[in-house]
Amino acid sequence: MTAPTPHVLLIAARTALDRPGGLGGSAWARSTALLTRQALEAALAAYWSARAPGMESCSAKCQLLALPFYVDDPTIRAAHQTWAALSNACHHHAYDLSPTAPELRDWLDSTQAVIDTLTQATVVPRLTRPVSLPSQQARRQSPALQLARRNSS
Repeated sequence: MTAPTPHVLLIAARTALDRPGGLGGSAWARSTALLTRQALEAALAAYWSARAPGMESCSAKCQLLALPFYVDDPTIRAAHQTWAALSNACHHHAYDLSPTAPELRDWLDSTQAVIDTLTQATVVPRLTRPVSLPSQQARRQSPALQLARRNSS
């Protein structure tokens, strides 16, 4: 089974937002926030796997912190704030109110803008394989491995 695309997740989030009666209580708001956050994270993973393989395995927070260095766009600079708001909305706290429909709609629109920007930015060609210099390879080896290789020679 393949993971849903960011666009499919956003459609599901908009559906949950437009039909709040389908889920009881504040579940529609939290499910909308969760689907929107998953769409943002899926778009980030797709971008990083195309642009800088291996980066998609980092936490979403790290990916968002690195993103402005790769894509210079005001939408991207606001992506971290949107992700943080969505993350906060996904967690239930007895003392917090659920996010309102206008807040969710703003986060959906912001996420859509980020996904569109990342989709356009992914088109930039990249190297087919990462370049690694001999000094980088030596630094990746642990000191214990280096010592074992010296002793076995």
